This record gives sequence, structure tokens and C-alpha cells, in this order.
Amino acid sequence: REYLKDKNIVIYRYFIIAINTGFRANDMIDLTVADIKEAIRNGKFSIKEKKKTNMAIAKYEDEELVLKKVKNRSVIINDTFKAFLYECIEEKKDWQYIFESTEKDKITGASKHYCIRHISREIKLAATACGIEGNVSSHGLRKTYGYLLYTGYCKREEPQFALLKVQDHFGHAKLEDTRRYIGLKKEEDIYGASVLADATLK
Repeated sequence: REYLKDKNIVIYRYFIIAINTGFRANDMIDLTVADIKEAIRNGKFSIKEKKKTNMAIAKYEDEELVLKKVKNRSVIINDTFKAFLYECIEEKKDWQYIFESTEKDKITGASKHYCIRHISREIKLAATACGIEGNVSSHGLRKTYGYLLYTGYCKREEPQFALLKVQDHFGHAKLEDTRRYIGLKKEEDIYGASVLADATLK
């Protein structure tokens, strides 16, 4: 985390928001200052996940109906996260992207946001620099969020019920899908949160 903060503040912001929301990269990449302000006002992030929406449109071929029926996924914003979000939007205009690139549109001159590939590459470079092995990517942060969510639930209830809650949160069809997704190999693994992920929430 500290490496990213010193090396690239935009990628650092992505890392913190991803690890606190569990949103997919394509649902986060075009967030604007206005979106963050709305989330702060509401006390939660609430988005209509693009992957789920697009799959439903392909299945039912009725975009208007799907947009009405597909539920938003919401994540509560605690005080610590809220303070961080305020820092992200300080002295910025509503139309600006949170993950703003230095690159401009060649025709209009408008600001552009980073692409998912660039963010994944920067996260992998940071992981390598910090001696973290394995397949580290932007999507991996969503899985880490799920694991942290699971370990948090396990402090209050039985592991099987905790896993069911995470399954519902992600909308997975099968419980085994959720278990594999968040990296559980066996039930005894419930309290071993990774050092990297755990540190981001302190």
C-alpha cells in the first residue's frame, strides 16, 4: 500500500477503493468526482454491475426491462473510508475522473481515465517490487475483498453461514464457486487473512 502511495497516487486510490468495495474494474474505471460525492452523501456506493446487466440483456433482449429489474449492488462507506474519499476529490471538478490519466483525447483535449490493462500492470509491478508472489491483478483485489468479508463474518457466526453471505453478496450460483473465488481450500482457512489485504483496512 505505501509503495503505491509513493509511486503512483492514482493507482493507490484504485487499490484502496477496490479493496473496500469489491467492485469489478470495469465498474470502477470511469468513476467521476460526482459519483464519489453521491456515494458520500448516501453513505454507500451503489452500482448496477455492468457484467450482470450485459448478461441479462443478452439473455432477455430487452434492455429497458433489464435496467429496471437488475438490482444495484451496494457497499456501506465507513468513516475511515469516507475520509479517504474526501481526499480523493479534494479541489477537483465534478466531471473529472477519479482514476484520471495524464493522456488527453487527441481531438477534444478532454481528460481520459486509465484503462484496466494499465492498472493491472501497475499493480503487478508494485507486487513484484514488494516481493509479493502469485497472480496479482486488478481483479484479484475483488477476490481479496471477498476473503476479508468472509473472515469478518466468521468473527460473528459459523463459517458455513459466513460463506453463504459472501455468495449472496457476489451473486454466485454455487457455494463452491464462492469458496474457490475467495481462495478457500478448506474450512480451517477462515482466519488467515493475507498480510497485504489486512493492512489496507487498518
